[in-house]
Amino acid sequence: MDIKVLDNINHNGKSYKPGDIMRKVTKKDAERLINLGAAEETEETSDVDASDEYDDLEDESSNEDAKKNK
Repeated sequence: MDIKVLDNINHNGKSYKPGDIMRKVTKKDAERLINLGAAEETEETSDVDASDEYDDLEDESSNEDAKKNK
C-alpha cells in the first residue's frame, strides 16, 4: 500500500518528510499512520519503493555536481 506523508515520520530506519510517498507499506502500518494523522492513503503508482527513488535522486545530483566541477 502507498501512503502520502503529512508529518515527519521515521519508519523502518528511514526518514520521510511531508509530501513524500511511502511505497509498499503494510496495511497494518499504513492504517496506524493514517489514524495518527501522519499520513493519508494514495493510489499505488509504481513498483519502486521510496528508498530506491531517493537513491536515484542522489545519483543524479552527484552527476550534476561532477559536471559543474569539470
